[in-house]
Amino acid sequence: MPVYNASDYIIDCLNSVFLQTYSTFEVLAINDGSTDNSLEILNKIAIQDSRLRVIDQENKGVSSTRNTGLKYAKGEYILFLDSDDTIDASLLQDNLNLLIKYQVDLVVFGFNRVFLKNTKIFTKTINSSQVIQSKQLNTVLEELVRKELIFPPFNKLFKKEIIDYHNLQFDCHMRYGEDFVFVTQYLDKCSNIYLNSKAYYNYLFDRPTSAMNRYDENKLNDQLYVHDYLEHFLKKYEVDTDSILNERLINICYDGILNILKDETQKKNIGISSDYRQILVLLKTKCTTKDSTLKMKLKFFLCQHLKILMLLN
Repeated sequence: MPVYNASDYIIDCLNSVFLQTYSTFEVLAINDGSTDNSLEILNKIAIQDSRLRVIDQENKGVSSTRNTGLKYAKGEYILFLDSDDTIDASLLQDNLNLLIKYQVDLVVFGFNRVFLKNTKIFTKTINSSQVIQSKQLNTVLEELVRKELIFPPFNKLFKKEIIDYHNLQFDCHMRYGEDFVFVTQYLDKCSNIYLNSKAYYNYLFDRPTSAMNRYDENKLNDQLYVHDYLEHFLKKYEVDTDSILNERLINICYDGILNILKDETQKKNIGISSDYRQILVLLKTKCTTKDSTLKMKLKFFLCQHLKILMLLN
């Protein structure tokens, strides 16, 4: 569990872990150079519950922090958890039972996307629980991508022996999409997986101090790299990619503009922004609204009508 300036959330997060119906586990909390009192809170809790192990390091970013966790983890199975999120009490028990019962290499379960600002919750789950052999993965990949179940590491239970044997790690040079790259590399090593239609993980999407709320000059390029990586991955499994990739590219363009608008200087000079010019080219040459949902058509329209989008944000 990477921890960076999470003092407002870390207690709720760990309480949800310690309330698990399955109690034989170790929590590795890696403090990634927090400047608040996160480390102090972790150390106090570790005294109260020996299942919490605290590692302190200078700030290196989430990928390096997760790699530190993989290096020191002693358990047979790995669950990734962010320090501002919570998990349901039966997560470990239910999904470990499924992994053992069906003798699979990975369990994928659903999650709830929680919005603090308006208390809305959007649940992402697979339609039906099932075992999928690796050669059948193409039959469910479109659903996994559209529902965003394939991308994060936190809604999955991994086998550590597979991670260790293939020396799988998160790419420390990537700021966005490194988790998806890790997941696909792991999937390539799986013989079979179990898809659990229940949601157990509560993902806090809009906390004020999140890096997602700050301008990032590398975000667009990283997202486009992941987009190309996704295209390659889907084609490898012979999945029809056109509609999936078109929808995701519109989202990337829309998010790219919102990213620019987070910084006042970038916002004032958006007309000469290289990212914005690149987005306009992508919208013109790579994107289409044919057969798109109303939501995608609206995002496409707003990307091309900047003044309206700026008024809404």
